[in-house]
Amino acid sequence: MSDDKKEDSNLAAQRAAVQRNQGVPGKSTIMDLVAQHQQAQIDAETREPGVDEEAEALGIFEDLSDNPNEPGSGLEPVDALKDPPAGEAPPQRQDIPAWVKTPPGFVYPRGRVVSFVRFRADWTDIPSKGERQCVIWNLTSNDEKVAIARTRGDSLRTLAENTKQMVRVIDGRPVDKSGKPGAGNIDGWWNEIGAKCRQQLMSWYLKTHALSAEERVDFFVHCVAVRTLAE
Repeated sequence: MSDDKKEDSNLAAQRAAVQRNQGVPGKSTIMDLVAQHQQAQIDAETREPGVDEEAEALGIFEDLSDNPNEPGSGLEPVDALKDPPAGEAPPQRQDIPAWVKTPPGFVYPRGRVVSFVRFRADWTDIPSKGERQCVIWNLTSNDEKVAIARTRGDSLRTLAENTKQMVRVIDGRPVDKSGKPGAGNIDGWWNEIGAKCRQQLMSWYLKTHALSAEERVDFFVHCVAVRTLAE
């Protein structure tokens, strides 16, 4: 079988997979983007000279944004999916925002991505306590085990417990997950910030613990290889 026929066969199989996955949230979208990317690669091999290759490559994101390179689009340029040039210096540590309340002697984890979040007083259930804030970073595998144990077998509590587990500092005090009453009690703070703020934290948990749409395309197109090995 010629290379062209093999590519056409692969593309047809991907399109068939998209049709089978219709109605599954998120799944068909990614498969469709992968299929479009494969089609773009096939077209690139038969493209006439002078065609703007970069502009055509960006076409796989047209259903997500009018222009991925436009500020405020919510998407990183396609170049962001590429590895940084060899020898390029790593990003420098950024300053902690001035409004963050850091507990005395608290040590931030080196090399980790840390998020600083604050909520306006009138968004919370107890506005008289003023602005509320927290410091968070992603869960480790041990954090996940602790969060699962806190659900006590109730799967409906999984999202809330995972979200609470990623909170490390609240209102300038280290988090206390022991259940003892006090300013550092995570359950008391979680209750006081109210449903509006809890929802934002849970949304942030979901965002920071899953690949973005662009990253998933990169994963399926460039990071997975399936082969039938010889016996």
